[in-house]
Amino acid sequence: MKRSSFAWLTCTWGLALTLCGLTMAVALLLAGFRPIYYHGAYLFTVGRGWGGLSLGPVLITGEDASDRLRRHELGHAIQNCRYGPFILPLVLLSIARYHLRLERARRGLPLPPYDSWWFEGEATRLGTAAVLADRDRGRDE
Repeated sequence: MKRSSFAWLTCTWGLALTLCGLTMAVALLLAGFRPIYYHGAYLFTVGRGWGGLSLGPVLITGEDASDRLRRHELGHAIQNCRYGPFILPLVLLSIARYHLRLERARRGLPLPPYDSWWFEGEATRLGTAAVLADRDRGRDE
């Protein structure tokens, strides 16, 4: 997705989640966190052992997050452009699923691959494709 399309769709069709992200970004900025520009989005890192969260163009991960996790969260930002206001229930389901997975792991129960749910697998594919496309264009951010 072109950066101009990403910016336009983020601020129009994806406005609901983008507003949540901007609110969180202001709170993080006031708390002293500074983002880096990450392939069209803004990535905040907050402590260690923290998972990831995408609120439109605002990505939040732990300091120890893998490149795969960062790309995955970027994919959710792209999904915001794709699904617009319909992404909100998907985000809520994703958060619930994440916490159910934590509970299953705590009990020692087997877990399916994280990307086995279409929404999560698509996020990983979209984010990875965006990073690779930027690298092919010589924009390695």
